[in-house]
Amino acid sequence: MPKISIITVCYNSAATIEKTINSVISQDYSNVEYIIIDGNSSDETQNIIRKYEDKIAYWVSEPDKGIYDAMNKGMQHATGDLIEFLNSDDWFEDGALKNVADAWHREKADVYFGDYYFVFVDGTREHKHVSMGDCEKLPYEMKLNHQAIFIKRDVILRYPFNLAYRIAADYDQLQRLYYEKAAFAYIGGAPLVCFMKDGGITDSQVNRTKTEDLRVIRKNARMYNNSSPEICAIRWHLLQLIVISLWENRVCPSIKKCVNGKSFVLFGAGEVGRGVIGFLRTHGANVIAVLDNDKNKNGMLLGNVRITHPSFYQRKYGEIVLITNYRYQNEIRTQLMERGLVDGKDFYSYEMWVKWLIRMIFWGS
Repeated sequence: MPKISIITVCYNSAATIEKTINSVISQDYSNVEYIIIDGNSSDETQNIIRKYEDKIAYWVSEPDKGIYDAMNKGMQHATGDLIEFLNSDDWFEDGALKNVADAWHREKADVYFGDYYFVFVDGTREHKHVSMGDCEKLPYEMKLNHQAIFIKRDVILRYPFNLAYRIAADYDQLQRLYYEKAAFAYIGGAPLVCFMKDGGITDSQVNRTKTEDLRVIRKNARMYNNSSPEICAIRWHLLQLIVISLWENRVCPSIKKCVNGKSFVLFGAGEVGRGVIGFLRTHGANVIAVLDNDKNKNGMLLGNVRITHPSFYQRKYGEIVLITNYRYQNEIRTQLMERGLVDGKDFYSYEMWVKWLIRMIFWGS
């Protein structure tokens, strides 16, 4: 049976860490090594840890350079076959580690990953399903949850967390593993871990996360010479963000001049679409509908705009349709043309619209 090293990094986590610890030591799997790296907490965290010292293989409390520095420290003390990082406000489901061990025997891989629960502040839970297809998206999108990932020790030690990142070093690590052809395996079964979803996260925190994700995507795409359509589209999106930030005093009025009062329909109800809704509204445009081919999304809201299946959409107001789904933009383009819409007049792929917008901003034509 594989030895599994669980590492919890914490700082002033007295309100939550006891539940985390208990979820580890109560597992019905015995070959576990538990490590806690505390960042010199000033609350009751250390006293809580001391209550369970006989169940903890190693713990230390000392200042560090941030969460990823502490995680790198924990890796150096781990001796297990697999290493996992469990946040101090998250917890394992019963039987989680046995499921991991079963996957280890069933399939040889470098990285094992599984489903997880989002737990909201009101206690409700949302089952987040992942698949092998999500691994293929790693160069441009992070769908896996780091709390539900178990990596072979000899592999992860070759890819320590990059301290240049404050938020996205785990994404950077997984991207590098993907590009270096690490073998991924889906654990399957019930969700492994409960991940607290902070209901109070701010727009600035979201923006910082997205900015770091884009830095990771750009850096690794260059390093590994990835020029896929998804990466090219993200580069255009990054260029848009750079233009707006560098030329804010000039660009914002220019953008408003281009889009103010115009009506748009977005085709693609993902995170790109959410960002475009905010961008358009900021500059005086109207977003009247969001279309998506996923029938499960029909009737849901994206940025307070109702998502509609394309079969229910009737174009009435001469609105411009923007394709905000990178991966399936060719299929969506065909779908719109079959309905009589003209490419470059009635609808645009998102990156082509961004090109037009940048051209209008700088050259006015």
